[in-house]
Amino acid sequence: KYNLLPLESRKGSPLFKVVSDEDEIPQLAYLLNKETNTVAPFYLATTEEAYIPATRESILPNTSNSNLSLINNSTDFERNRIVVWLKRVGINKKLKVKDSASSSGNNSSNVLIPVGAKLIRLKPNSESDENTPCVYWWQGSYHQSSFPENNLGNNNVVLSTLSGKVLQNDIKHLINRIASYEKKQPEFDVVIKSIKDFSKSVLSKNQIEDGLVAIATNLKLNNDDKPATLNRLRNALFQIYDPSVSSTSYFSDESLLLPLSAAWFNSDPKLLERFNTVWLTSSSLGNRFEGFSGEGVSSDPMLSDIKAELLQLKDFVNQTSVKDSPESKWLQTLTSTSLNDIKRIIFLCDNTWKLGSSDRYADYIAIENSFAAFRLPPLLNVIIHELTVNSINSFLPFASGSTPYGNMTDTHIPDDYTKAEWEKANQGGLGAIEKNQDFLDHLYQSHRAYAAIAIRIIIHEISGQ
Repeated sequence: KYNLLPLESRKGSPLFKVVSDEDEIPQLAYLLNKETNTVAPFYLATTEEAYIPATRESILPNTSNSNLSLINNSTDFERNRIVVWLKRVGINKKLKVKDSASSSGNNSSNVLIPVGAKLIRLKPNSESDENTPCVYWWQGSYHQSSFPENNLGNNNVVLSTLSGKVLQNDIKHLINRIASYEKKQPEFDVVIKSIKDFSKSVLSKNQIEDGLVAIATNLKLNNDDKPATLNRLRNALFQIYDPSVSSTSYFSDESLLLPLSAAWFNSDPKLLERFNTVWLTSSSLGNRFEGFSGEGVSSDPMLSDIKAELLQLKDFVNQTSVKDSPESKWLQTLTSTSLNDIKRIIFLCDNTWKLGSSDRYADYIAIENSFAAFRLPPLLNVIIHELTVNSINSFLPFASGSTPYGNMTDTHIPDDYTKAEWEKANQGGLGAIEKNQDFLDHLYQSHRAYAAIAIRIIIHEISGQ
């Protein structure tokens, strides 16, 4: 329709006056209308994806007569665009859609869906189709409807006066997904009860906004102080779920989150030499900092070898230029007595600290544990996973999974599992998928047990409950 042009192509013309928020500056784009071969300015709309004429010469192309497509609606599987959200930033209203449920013929002809609702984006009929079919959970059941592709966003932070209802819906969806986990473990039953209690109320928009500030503050990642960050995340996790392992101790007493990294070893020549000559030559140590997830060690002789190296490293760092670093100070807190009770050590890859809200996977871990505008840092989702798969009968011991073909497996969800369920949904709606919670985990890119821990942490951080 029109192309962005460089600044030197600007032409002078009186601008229309516009009304904007006092803290925002209207943004202009100079565009070429290929139909009239004219260049003119347009304001960029803040409430929708559109251009607003800024002068009398700002003429929009005649879209009805043009053969050029307004959008390129991909029909391919895109792993970071399966879970999407209905976006109408700045418009606080519900979107009315024609809809029918995917199973048993339960039809809802007038389903009202608020902005910010979570959707599973399916394959459009063609790349030029402006509408995209989606499946979603709303008011107690699954539905399938088509939405304008331009109204589907990759960011879950979509705020409106109805954000509280969206949060309540997402939580009730999870409650439905974890129903089979009730009565599996006393500590997890407490988690479920807390989630159910919280779901009975609807937060206001102001409470949602305050909650976002609390999450950003309390669960903030500081790459320059990994020990303090991991201690903060550790406390957030274990204060809401910390299974007992004996009459006098808890799971947290046996678990160590390692704040060391490849970047820290590389920060000093002596440390780097030790890493190359000691760690990389040891089958127990090795380089466990590569990748985008984490790794746990919970069996001997590797576990004992790592403990021994940490105690030696504690003395060795005093010879280096990073002896005052947060990592070195953390090492000084270790003793043979404190390490004696540790039964698992969790390594976190350097790149895991860099994962963002748009990332749906950490290697083979699905981490899309969002609820309305809230989500945990990806790093904390990885920690929850690594603690689960590196314990036998304590941390989420009932959590398991299956392949798209129904074979039993653990809680890993690689993207090809999601693709398989996405293809099934494209062919026949949710159908049999919604009867298998493992398959829904694949499609929603979130293991339901991990999601339960995630929302329980969020509830505590935003409400203190």
